[in-house]
Amino acid sequence: MDDLSSPDSAGTRMTFFTSPESLTSTVDDNFDVYIKEDSESPPAEDGKHVIHRRRPQQSKPTANRTASGRTLKSTKLTSKSGASVSRPGQGHSSHLPIIPRKAEDWDPWKSILHELYITQNRILRDIINMMDTTYNLKATPKMYKNQFARWGFFKYAVKRRPRIKSDARALKENSDDDPQDMMLDDDEALDSFDTAVMPLIHQNDSTRTMQSGMTAVQHFLHGYIDLDATHVREDAIFSLHEPMYRYFKAAMDLFDLNENVQGGRVLRLAFLQIEPMINNANIKSFADLCLLVPHLLLESDRRDILAAYLTYLARLATVKFGHHPMADIVASFAELMNRPEDIMQYIMILSQINAETLSGVDNMNNHTQEWAKNVFLGCQRTIQANPNTIQTTKQIEPGSPSSPNGNGATSLRFNNCALMKMGKLKHDHHMIRLEAQGVYWAQKLVLQDPEADDLATQWLHGNYEPDFAERAEAYQEEIQARIDAGLVPPGMERLMESLCLGWLNDYYETTENWPKVFEWGRRGLQFADNEQFAIWSMNLENLMRKFGNQEEADELRRQRLEHQWVEKVRREVEELSLD
Repeated sequence: MDDLSSPDSAGTRMTFFTSPESLTSTVDDNFDVYIKEDSESPPAEDGKHVIHRRRPQQSKPTANRTASGRTLKSTKLTSKSGASVSRPGQGHSSHLPIIPRKAEDWDPWKSILHELYITQNRILRDIINMMDTTYNLKATPKMYKNQFARWGFFKYAVKRRPRIKSDARALKENSDDDPQDMMLDDDEALDSFDTAVMPLIHQNDSTRTMQSGMTAVQHFLHGYIDLDATHVREDAIFSLHEPMYRYFKAAMDLFDLNENVQGGRVLRLAFLQIEPMINNANIKSFADLCLLVPHLLLESDRRDILAAYLTYLARLATVKFGHHPMADIVASFAELMNRPEDIMQYIMILSQINAETLSGVDNMNNHTQEWAKNVFLGCQRTIQANPNTIQTTKQIEPGSPSSPNGNGATSLRFNNCALMKMGKLKHDHHMIRLEAQGVYWAQKLVLQDPEADDLATQWLHGNYEPDFAERAEAYQEEIQARIDAGLVPPGMERLMESLCLGWLNDYYETTENWPKVFEWGRRGLQFADNEQFAIWSMNLENLMRKFGNQEEADELRRQRLEHQWVEKVRREVEELSLD
């Protein structure tokens, strides 16, 4: 793997709760997003238009009002024309339309409109129709736009929300579809990202919180990009200096080997990496914190650690920044903690939104766009790797005790037990997992070579041609010749070599050619260092015990325990204990 050392090797460590960087304060920035009357809306809960009829916050009394600040003597508002304007929640004669003509006439409706436009992310046409039919509020699109501008709603608007059917009939039609049809195939995922985001699995009271988490992904990305014009040129595949994800991965593998003491030490250091990443959040670190680490912990069947991770991340983001998109995303995960069968599906949805958002940004670095697309594809492959992980609850009579949602509609569920077994599958990129699935695929762009392009495509899809091994080994020799001739950019030598090593190791593991797996695994150890050495070594040791020589497996374990990184982890944890 690529030789990357930990950023704290110099012995420095950021203090807990230090001053935050300004770049992550994205929610309060003005995104200059304008309403489109024909833009898309998310689905309504339970297939119906849902408006929570809660009493909105009353506006402050103005000088020309006779009502006191505590009680209002009148139950109606008066418009500029003299027509009475009822408050939300009160009856109103159907023959008297409510026409808000002054700014204060809109105040009683602010919380409801905020709910519809910001939280539920509905299109303006739907909002106008719902306010008309539900509250008899009559206003033109221009009137709504002007008032939304006064309230500052535009900066919370979501760009490029894909259209999703929201009426009850469409939801019923979708419920009868084959759940596999809801999954994007690989080619569609790579070539076209204008597809609709998958409907949420359960249409119930927690849908709004999950919708808020989906919106928060776009809030962060647009805010980060708008903060500095140079951010669109950042290259995610070169943002690998942060070891947090690999620390979590190493800890999970150590727990799998029952090396709990060492695993606990590494896990402690992994948690310490969270704060620096929040302080200097960028596109890559945001995905690590909100997508890749939760995916890894769930795939490793460590829901206790996942719960602790989400709690720590939410509190840290709140203490340092107040309101932050990360807190919204964590809150949406919290809604699913009691429904673990749906969490992986939700992570896949968030990763698709992440990829679609970046693909729609003008002049965005194409490496970053490619990386984001394939992080989504990696999440999707996790679900598709085992057909038993997707189950359909057959349609039953409405109101039946066995109906999952009480309305008889077929629902899509994720089999958590099958998922956890799938996490131990021997041919699902166990060695490098999700982070590298995006990164290594994007690195093929660096090579600018059709041969590498084709090999990378076969590797990513897991669909190898008969001559893959021969071509990959020949290409590895070609790369070595380029390096010897000085034709490879400085700093890229080991990255390019480890690229082919990863392809070949996974290919031979898939075809169960164990002698070749061990041969390329040993060569891979020469290119790995620090936590990457531990991850690669543990994977090779595990395969060696199952299909190879026990004595060599013991030797691999001895080398790993004596490796300088293990001693470094022990020393750093001891220093923390002394502090």
